[in-house]
Amino acid sequence: MLFVSDVSEVSIASYAARADSLAVVAESLDERFDRAGILARPAVGLRLSRLSEEIEGLRQAIERWHSAQDAFGRNQAYRECILIYGRASGMCEGLNAETDTTR
Repeated sequence: MLFVSDVSEVSIASYAARADSLAVVAESLDERFDRAGILARPAVGLRLSRLSEEIEGLRQAIERWHSAQDAFGRNQAYRECILIYGRASGMCEGLNAETDTTR
């Protein structure tokens, strides 16, 4: 298995900042929920809920990195950060398109 070599505190801090940024975007999207089409609202609501779960998952992965006792644990937590952030940012983009009324 390949390991991410010596993931630094700075790298993890950047994911913490990204989690905060995603939370701000999610809040903005939630405020724009009523702009989604009536038929799309149930799906948008479910994706907003899932986005909140992903953001919480990212924060939990960051905490797992901090509490990891060895390089393997830190590596696993860092990989989770990468994957979760990718999913969450993609969800933000999709939700942004569905709630954008300037189109």
